[in-house]
Amino acid sequence: MRVELLPHQHEFVADIEHKFLALIAGYGAGKTYSLINKAIYLAYLNQGYTGILYEPTTPLLHDILIPDFEKFLNESGIPYTLKKTPNYNYYLHFPDGDSLIMLRAMENWQRHIGVNAAWIGADEVDTIKKPLAKKAVEKLMGRIRSGLVRQFFFTTTPEGFEFMYHFFVERDSPLKRRIHASSLDNPYLPKDFIDSLYENYDAELVKAYIHGQFVNLTSGAVYRNFDREKNATDRTIQPGDVLHIGMDFNIEKMAAVVHVEDRNTGKVYAVDEIVDIRDTFEMSEEIFRRYRDHKVLVYPDAAGDQRHTSATLTDIQILRQRGIHTVFNPKNPPVRERVMRMNSMFCNAYGERKYFVNIKKCPNYVSALEKLVYKNGVPDKDSGYDHITDAAGYYIYKFAPKIRTKPEPKPAAGRYGDLEYKESILTAETDGLV
Repeated sequence: MRVELLPHQHEFVADIEHKFLALIAGYGAGKTYSLINKAIYLAYLNQGYTGILYEPTTPLLHDILIPDFEKFLNESGIPYTLKKTPNYNYYLHFPDGDSLIMLRAMENWQRHIGVNAAWIGADEVDTIKKPLAKKAVEKLMGRIRSGLVRQFFFTTTPEGFEFMYHFFVERDSPLKRRIHASSLDNPYLPKDFIDSLYENYDAELVKAYIHGQFVNLTSGAVYRNFDREKNATDRTIQPGDVLHIGMDFNIEKMAAVVHVEDRNTGKVYAVDEIVDIRDTFEMSEEIFRRYRDHKVLVYPDAAGDQRHTSATLTDIQILRQRGIHTVFNPKNPPVRERVMRMNSMFCNAYGERKYFVNIKKCPNYVSALEKLVYKNGVPDKDSGYDHITDAAGYYIYKFAPKIRTKPEPKPAAGRYGDLEYKESILTAETDGLV
């Protein structure tokens, strides 16, 4: 079988010597394409046996892996039969027997411990919480007990020092190999895709999400890119300004950060703050008192649509009753995504700063930006510094451009590589490898 692969893809697909193999790469480096090619190759080498491909969750399975897998089968001309049970089971028809490839969600791994497989492949493992990934891999590796070429392989974008780092670095062994690849290794990516990543990521995220390197994303200062000198502004509220207010709801500790924006330059300015407000009634009155001559848009904590400050009204209903327009989604953004956009606005990988703070007008906000640190991998909520930074983050998440982590659909292509058949039986004790 002849396929088109980039050098790092060919290296990953062709390696059948290591029992555990990982392709750790940036966005757009062709990880899913590599995963599918690897699966087909192992299915060919293990004709008549079963293999399993995993996505972290059922939605990802249906949105990403199943469409890409079927597209590959149809375009390559490999004859197959699909049986839904309701799971997706693909029987690939080879000359020496049908190979079964099961497509599953890792979140349901317990349902598959009775399967005898020749190989298992897992996509985006680092998006799974480390304890779950560790337990799942530990159990599933015991299911690889049939076939001629037995292997457990992974493709992922690194998410800090999560499971891939633990498994392939901290628990390294001769049975394991990891291949790192960069988004830049795929010359077929559109230039604006790479530019958008550099523009919207800071330097540390570039190492992880473009160059596929392990970096610490969950320790130290949360807003590491804020600099009180380089991100300072003397901008104040001017007549006619539209005010964009990020707001966090907390009893006795409500907080809000007031912004003005310049859509022409893509820059935004924090120009005032409201802190230590008792409840939403008081906050709505304070906003009206201070900014009655301005158009005001409030970007609140989405939980305020359910939380009741009074017996009958939610926090957001109280704001709207006072005539304040609110902008929010049904659910808050993921904390990591919100923090990532904040940091990229303070300083992206190009060294550009697009978010500025009036130090004199926002002293509490500045103090929180400098003092909030991670605790157990998440921003420390016991410190109290998270209230006002969360408030600002709800607005910045809306303002900052959405980070495009996948290029337009396009098959990864490049050098041609002929994959040669090679029989190999890999056996090993698995104790101490996970």
